Amino acid sequence: MKLSLSVKISLLSIVLISLTVALGGWLNYRQAKEELEAQLGLQLEGIARTASLQIAGEDISQIQKKEDVETETYRKLKTYLAEVVRVNGLNPDTVYVLRPNGNGTEFVVVATDNPLLGNRYELKAEMVPVLKEGKSNHTGVYRDAHGTWLSGYAPISEKSGKIVALLEVDYRVEVLLAHLVSNTQRIVFTSYVVAIFGILASIVVAQTITRRLRMLSVAAEQMSLGNLESPIPVVGKDEISELSVALERMRESLKTSNELLRQL
Repeated sequence: MKLSLSVKISLLSIVLISLTVALGGWLNYRQAKEELEAQLGLQLEGIARTASLQIAGEDISQIQKKEDVETETYRKLKTYLAEVVRVNGLNPDTVYVLRPNGNGTEFVVVATDNPLLGNRYELKAEMVPVLKEGKSNHTGVYRDAHGTWLSGYAPISEKSGKIVALLEVDYRVEVLLAHLVSNTQRIVFTSYVVAIFGILASIVVAQTITRRLRMLSVAAEQMSLGNLESPIPVVGKDEISELSVALERMRESLKTSNELLRQL
């Protein structure tokens, strides 16, 4: 099936505008997600760093056996973590102390009433500089069996400077990511609405152009058949009008030449 020029131009406009809107939506979501990771990650890192200053590494070292959850030291640390949770508006199960254990880490103190002392926990790459170099750090968005998270870390040291543990502060980000997706969808939808008007405008322009070209094609066909009496209309001041002027000059030249030949 042969497509007219106006249809081709319209289809090309639809494809280009659709790709532009989709790419713009994806880039907007990606940038917003990166900004969320950076800002929230630094905030969690700041909470962990500030809170860890009040935790003595010596107290952490005293907590070794399951029975130690009944000691005054454990209860004091648990109460402190609960206060960190309250002040920062966090969930109780998102603030806890971890220490190295083999190739991973283990829980020491948690803010909840369910002690997890000794339970294994994955060693994330972002924890390594915290435990080895004493630098606070944070993750990007990650997923595990319990949800989608961002985490901040800060070291816990003894008075000697030895790093014995870290404080982790987590935040669930499913709601925030869903909000980002919703915002991106609204932006894309609005862009598509605007694009539809642009496509309609391009269709009108394309039809106008092809209509004028079709008129010139008919005029050229008439000239080839020897009909040189009908002047070629010149509309506007664009390339098509320049072509119309050239064809009109050709028509007049041919007409004059024919009249001279008849006189001879």
